[in-house]
Amino acid sequence: MGIIPFCPRQLQPCEGEQCTERRAEIAANNFDPVSGLAYLYTPQNISFENASTLCSNQGAFLASINELNQLAHMFTYTDGTGNVQRCPTLFWSTDLSGDPVIVRVMPCSGGNIEVITNFEDCLVHALCVFQ
Repeated sequence: MGIIPFCPRQLQPCEGEQCTERRAEIAANNFDPVSGLAYLYTPQNISFENASTLCSNQGAFLASINELNQLAHMFTYTDGTGNVQRCPTLFWSTDLSGDPVIVRVMPCSGGNIEVITNFEDCLVHALCVFQ
């Protein structure tokens, strides 16, 4: 029996009810006034190669770990009772060596981001940033 490739789960137990709607709102926008970053967000699971090509074809780059950290605040919303809910979302990025990594924005465990380096052949979202 071979080794089973590991891919982190996109949907998380802390995900709020309105996260699908929130992601659609983020995808419909192209600019975050808080960070000052212009972006293109594709809320579909795609390969690293397809994510890189998508960004390149738009004249953009995959968001860096630092840029995802700056944009993480967008993946929250305030529910009807005034509580901030998290929308954990997986994205492609690269480490300082240029190797692919998966970054979970707004993880259930807290904080803005969690970098995942141990995976194989996964499909996650792409967020391109215009320089």
